[in-house]
Amino acid sequence: MTRLAIEPKHIDLKIALDAEALFAGTKTGHLSYIHYGEPRDPDDPVCGGREWIKLQNHPDYYVTREERQLIPSVARDLRTLVLVPEIVDLGTGDDDNTRSKTIPLIKGLFFHTYRAVDFSESYARQAAAAVRSELDVIARHHCFDFLRPPPGLQFPLALLLMSGSTFTNIPASREGGHGQLQAQFAKVRGLLKSEGYLLVGFDTNQDENDLHRAYANEPHARMSTDVLWRIVRDTDITLEPENFEFRGCWMADEYRYAQMLTVKRNCVISSPRRSFALQAGQMFNIANSFKFPVDAMAQAAAGAGWRVRQVWTQTGRVHYGLFEVAR
Repeated sequence: MTRLAIEPKHIDLKIALDAEALFAGTKTGHLSYIHYGEPRDPDDPVCGGREWIKLQNHPDYYVTREERQLIPSVARDLRTLVLVPEIVDLGTGDDDNTRSKTIPLIKGLFFHTYRAVDFSESYARQAAAAVRSELDVIARHHCFDFLRPPPGLQFPLALLLMSGSTFTNIPASREGGHGQLQAQFAKVRGLLKSEGYLLVGFDTNQDENDLHRAYANEPHARMSTDVLWRIVRDTDITLEPENFEFRGCWMADEYRYAQMLTVKRNCVISSPRRSFALQAGQMFNIANSFKFPVDAMAQAAAGAGWRVRQVWTQTGRVHYGLFEVAR
């Protein structure tokens, strides 16, 4: 009798170890990079990337809407502020993001190479294809964690682009959010050899009601619990996603909107390496959206070797900041 070969499950050890660190309490707010999963077949429950698209169109999610309104002003001024041969797009997002935000931002700039970088290879590939089709430039795509880049990767002169507010989606740490923010600026600074720029989108809104409406909605809740479905699919950890639910918490003293998974009932999570007995009511911080004021951004940037060139806003909530390597 012929036996059908069963393809072994692919284990992503990075996700597995990061998830175990979360449940062990040794790392928090560090799983945002697996929010944007995509289904591999029609029955795959992983759908974070699709929920992200829904969230951007949600009437209470002001961030993307206000950013798009701001982009024409930023793009107009960039033409007089920046002259670089290369643009490195860190965290491209989906195809709609590239066409509605990235291309309008960079269309009037004089450069010859565009590099799309994202955790999702399909997002990066789509971004490169969109730029290649609309602008007369070389467009390449890369899939890696831009905050943990391959060793030795540096660009001699480039504009590093981080639209959205992904730059401030950082883990909480013992040194506090400001220390982490400076570390974030330092990591990105390491991608440039000696000269260059960073254009980054960020949100300074600290109105708790606004934030709950923007984040405590159905698309964002499903995108957050998608972290669990990614763990089930892509690791050797056994858990039941139905045992968790999303909860958002605004921590005003830290400028932090914490994205939490709350345990609904007592349960056990296990892997070949260890197991965790969880109690109902336990909360695990999977990601953060920091809402630092502009002066905190400038101070952290200065501590990491950048200086502010210009800041744009229309509403006082969503901003773009252009930073250049300090000389």
